[in-house]
Amino acid sequence: MSASGRVLAECALASAGLAAIVALGHFGLMGLNITGTALLMLLPVLWVASRTDAAVGAGMALLASIALNFFLLPPLYTFTIDGPTYVVIFIVFVAVALVTGAFAAGLRARRNEAAARAEDSEFETLFLAEIALATDRRDLDRRAAAFLARHYGDARIFTRDRLAAQETGLSPLDASAAIWSLDHEAVTGHASEVMPGADFRFLSFGRNGDDVLAIPEAALANGQSDGALGRIAGHWGQARDHLDAQAERQRREESELRERTRRAMLAALGHDFRTPLTVLKEGITQLPGAQEAGLTAEVERLRTLGENLLASARLDAGIPLALEPVDLVDPLSELERRHAQGGSPVVVEVDIPADLPLVRAEPVMLAHLLGNIIDNAVRHAERRVAITCRAEGGSVTLRIADDGPGVSPNLGMTIFEPFVTSRIEARGSGLGLAIARDLAKAMAADLSLEPPSEDAGAVFLLRLPIAGRNGEVA
Repeated sequence: MSASGRVLAECALASAGLAAIVALGHFGLMGLNITGTALLMLLPVLWVASRTDAAVGAGMALLASIALNFFLLPPLYTFTIDGPTYVVIFIVFVAVALVTGAFAAGLRARRNEAAARAEDSEFETLFLAEIALATDRRDLDRRAAAFLARHYGDARIFTRDRLAAQETGLSPLDASAAIWSLDHEAVTGHASEVMPGADFRFLSFGRNGDDVLAIPEAALANGQSDGALGRIAGHWGQARDHLDAQAERQRREESELRERTRRAMLAALGHDFRTPLTVLKEGITQLPGAQEAGLTAEVERLRTLGENLLASARLDAGIPLALEPVDLVDPLSELERRHAQGGSPVVVEVDIPADLPLVRAEPVMLAHLLGNIIDNAVRHAERRVAITCRAEGGSVTLRIADDGPGVSPNLGMTIFEPFVTSRIEARGSGLGLAIARDLAKAMAADLSLEPPSEDAGAVFLLRLPIAGRNGEVA
């Protein structure tokens, strides 16, 4: 039965009850006076007002007042009221009937509102219970869409890209309402304040989302209230944000765990690699003729190759270097001492000013960087490698020059590429200078080659940032 048909049925029943009470009172069958009968006549008014609304209740109150005047107040069968007593009775009855009808209608309205809120609350609770089971954003969207489909059948989600490309099949008005909802994070569309003529109600998920929820007009007629639908979309959007944040936090934790694992693995490999080589080198030095046979140099070459591979793996893993203020005297003096003890005919000369400022670098990697450059220079020099240092602006420049044959013009800056193994002749692994360049970049330094000269060997320039008072770049 339609809503209007139900109201007519309620009015007919109330009118029949009112007629019965008037008849019984008119013929004196209830033994009540006019006042008692008038009170009974309020019952149909209360009943119909409680089951319909205030307007219908007021109409029934007026009908009861007319019946009271015509059938019960003398003179009977006229609308004339004889005497002040009956006038007062009539006025009081009309007032009481109207007030009680309005009061009953108000109670019904509040009861209906409470029932609607309870229904909306239950709907939201069921929705929250469903999306609480989601494990990720894709699972959330699947569960939420399936839940709404069970209640609305045709609830859909449209993305901004599909709306912009006009691939949704929506009318121009509906597409405009959907885009407005996305841009303003508000409810638009059917029966709303914005574009109410649309066929769909559009609800934003909030936070500048890329998709919008659409509920068709037919589903809105029998579904939850607008407030409930708005809260559903809000809950959905908040759950998305929570799961996205959770996924991002998990990715960050996994990345940090992988980084810690890589650091631990590289540290263990470095230790396990250096220890046996150190023992091997010490043992070989005790063998007669080992120096002359070049065994010590080969062990040192193997150690350098291994450290180059470990440094390359660390850089490829993206592990950041812990930079700190470093005094260049320490690594350069150690490298000078090591080459002096190695029995090489090439002399390494280091010139460091007494007032040279500290540089910002990672001590181990800086020593490795300098070792690769100096080893390359010693390998190609004839008699001498000269290292000079000077402060220039915000950096310290190291100039490493050898008296060897220089760099072939055909190579140029490609000498810093991996597996470019020589200047003139093929010697070395081809990794030392490439890794030295990568280490320099990782420490915000710059490694370059001076333009080749006909009467000089190769000259490498390393510029390192000066460390400030707090270890920052000056």
